[in-house]
Amino acid sequence: SLRKMFLANKESGMKTGKNTFYEYFSALQDSFFAMALRKFDYSRKNENLSIPKIYLNDFGFMTLFSLEEYGRRLENAVFLELLSKANENPLLKINYWKSRSGLEVDFVMSQGKKPIEAIQAAYNLQDSQTMERETESLSECMHYFKLTKGTIVTFNEEGETQKNGMKISIVPAWKWLLENKTT
Repeated sequence: SLRKMFLANKESGMKTGKNTFYEYFSALQDSFFAMALRKFDYSRKNENLSIPKIYLNDFGFMTLFSLEEYGRRLENAVFLELLSKANENPLLKINYWKSRSGLEVDFVMSQGKKPIEAIQAAYNLQDSQTMERETESLSECMHYFKLTKGTIVTFNEEGETQKNGMKISIVPAWKWLLENKTT
């Protein structure tokens, strides 16, 4: 998030004021280098005041600064694909979702103010704790918005699972990207 980036900048000893830092980020957005994703809220004011998650438009910079963070790269790729889809259809909107208890879902696609799909990005689900975290967050979000479609995009795992009565599809990124190009 932008807040985490500001705090990391501050901890590194750089003396950049908060307003200056946010102005720099605004310039990065204006140049389409970075994009901010806001938390879903039915109130536009609350949505605009939410702490944004940051995504980059250029994978080269991700490689330069986060060589081993394949999960973040995958999440960024999913974001860029969803952004492309939203740019084609002005009624579609992308947000992230966070519950009051702190559970978070990477992406909620909505048509107008009506959420239609929840999507998690996880490099792999081999660790039982990762599987539990991802499915718990996704099922909670699906229940909250009364969604029937929930997807976890992974690097190469595929299947289906159930959590709290919710059906969740697990799709490898290559397949998910191809399916999104045809819909």
